[in-house]
Amino acid sequence: MTSRFFLSRGFVIIGAMFFSGLMLSACGSGDSSSDPMQGAGGAMEAMHGEATISQELEGIHIEDPWARPGVEGRMSAAYFLLTNYGDEDDRLLSAASDVALRVEVHESYEAEEGMMGMREVEALPVPAGETVQFRQGGLHIMFIQLTRPLSDGDEIALTLTFEKAGDMTIDVPVRL
Repeated sequence: MTSRFFLSRGFVIIGAMFFSGLMLSACGSGDSSSDPMQGAGGAMEAMHGEATISQELEGIHIEDPWARPGVEGRMSAAYFLLTNYGDEDDRLLSAASDVALRVEVHESYEAEEGMMGMREVEALPVPAGETVQFRQGGLHIMFIQLTRPLSDGDEIALTLTFEKAGDMTIDVPVRL
């Protein structure tokens, strides 16, 4: 009984310390301005050590890209956060990579009777001041008919073509 009490108490103390640390890092941006982007900027600053988003970043930015491993001749997918810090809306028109015969912007959706499906997105809106999340079960970049295997630890080049921002090539790590 005594060891169980100390074990439970230890978890409570560790949990409280973790939660306090999260709250302090999320709230500790140091800028008390009334900027509506402050909340997002403060969180990004705490996570990445960058300056406040609304004041420093412009244009299209891609964060945390990654792709799934895949077998040659089969499929894989890539995911990331795409943020338009510009003043104008943009559109993602296409994607390209030498690791697949076809590369498409896809979205997952729920079809009839709860079945899941995927479909190509012709031109994806990227509104000014917004973040579009590419994630499993949602928007993603689909690599169709891989030209080589993609293994955990590899890195691939992915070119995204935007209507206004033009081509943007990023390095995408492959991971499980």
